[in-house]
Amino acid sequence: MKENLNREILHAHKSITSASQQIGSGFRRFFSALMFSRITGAFRDIAMATVFGDGASVALFIIAFRFALLLRRFFGEGPLGSAFIPRYLFEKETSLKKADTFFCDLFIKLGVFTLFIAAAIYLLIAIFTSVFPSQDSQIQMFAMIKLFLPVIVIVALYGLTIALHQSHQRFFCSQVSATLTNIMWLIGIFFSKDLPAEQALVLLTRFIVTGFIFTLLFSFFTMPRSTLLTFKSFNVLNVFKFSSSMRRLVYSFLLGIVGVGAMQINIFLDALFALYASSQGPVFLWYSQRFYQLAFSCFSLAFTSSIIPLVTQHIKAGALDKAKESFATGASRIITTTIPATVALLVMGYLFIDLFFGRGAFSAQGVSKTSLCLLFYSIGLVPTALITLLASVFYARDDFKTPLKCSLYAIGIHLFLNTCAVFILKLGPEFICLSTSISGVCNFFFLYKKADKSKVEFNLSYVRSTWMIAFFAGVPTGALIYFSYQWGLSKYAIMPVAMFTFVTLFSVGSVFTKNRDVYELFASIFPRLARRG
Repeated sequence: MKENLNREILHAHKSITSASQQIGSGFRRFFSALMFSRITGAFRDIAMATVFGDGASVALFIIAFRFALLLRRFFGEGPLGSAFIPRYLFEKETSLKKADTFFCDLFIKLGVFTLFIAAAIYLLIAIFTSVFPSQDSQIQMFAMIKLFLPVIVIVALYGLTIALHQSHQRFFCSQVSATLTNIMWLIGIFFSKDLPAEQALVLLTRFIVTGFIFTLLFSFFTMPRSTLLTFKSFNVLNVFKFSSSMRRLVYSFLLGIVGVGAMQINIFLDALFALYASSQGPVFLWYSQRFYQLAFSCFSLAFTSSIIPLVTQHIKAGALDKAKESFATGASRIITTTIPATVALLVMGYLFIDLFFGRGAFSAQGVSKTSLCLLFYSIGLVPTALITLLASVFYARDDFKTPLKCSLYAIGIHLFLNTCAVFILKLGPEFICLSTSISGVCNFFFLYKKADKSKVEFNLSYVRSTWMIAFFAGVPTGALIYFSYQWGLSKYAIMPVAMFTFVTLFSVGSVFTKNRDVYELFASIFPRLARRG
């Protein structure tokens, strides 16, 4: 009996190690590619803030851009991708040719459908502006929305190609391609910087759309060769036919679009609420989200993108123990990275915003307001990072109704809090960020309560220790930043010292408390260094 028990323990350890290695490998590939887009994105945002500042025209530009990205959340990497991956993997088990044909069919159908939506929106805007009198600001916003309409089609197809890459455990090319958009954005800023604000933003919009086109082309032509060859032999007339697999995916997508996808409506609605609270409100939210999304992408998206296909495969195969182990390992990695990221954003948020955006046309008030928005966004980082992972467990079993209900509850809470903050209490746009974090926390707990515990497991034994270590590193770092500003030291000198202090104290605290999750995270990302240590 003792020998059997030892074998079971050894088998479990090997399974967990295998899952950890696969997740760590996926993270390394995704993260290395992600850095290209995030670094160029940081330069883009710095240039944008320096040249255009935080004026009302920029706020209207952001709303128009948000509108185009809102539909991306539906038809791109959001619910469509979540519905596509399990269905594609199911078809792939039968035949790779069948799976590639399924993708080609969906790709063409999606292109036609989103093109129809873009044309319908263009027509509605034309009717609205001709029937109802509009203010100059509304005319400017509608003009930029029309220029961004091609992005609806482009990013939908781009999001689908990303889902295909992820299904093949390919993460590098799909993320590097986003760098092309950032480069074109930077070029657009350079050529428009000397023009009046309205003309400059129109020209910039054209450059951004061109960047999205390059992004789609790059991600398309880096797809697996078998898929590209399938396009050559695909019968376009099949676009008018709907197979049983396609009907099931459409059904799943329609539920998901109201569920997880509908949660993304809040991002666009937040900009409208913020505009009502302050003419500069959307700008503050936009730049605070740059750092929040950077932390979210680096410490959550990089893991979930490699975890979800793995968990889905195990659930589809009926290997519930492996699915549970993979989920627990992935969740542990996400929690262990997002806790110190949260504390770092809380104590260093103002320094980050001031260092990157506090120059040129960006005002001192803009720095303060943006920093406060970032602080409130950071509160919900940990639970929000786990929502996509939790929802994938339901999607793997073709259960889209549960995430739908949970998202609708969270959306209701979010809209209620926004309405109270902006229209009743007359609070600033920063409280919209707090509402977003609260609704994200609620959505996580709704999903966790409904989750099947045979597939979902959180190993929280070291979470308290990780929070204590992060607190141990954050308090001295925050004090250092505060007194450095009081003494009039340069923000360029404060940043490296503050970063070094936080990382050093967190590392020392992890070693001193023998935090296993931090060590395993380090070992999965840097296996060679861990073996040497």
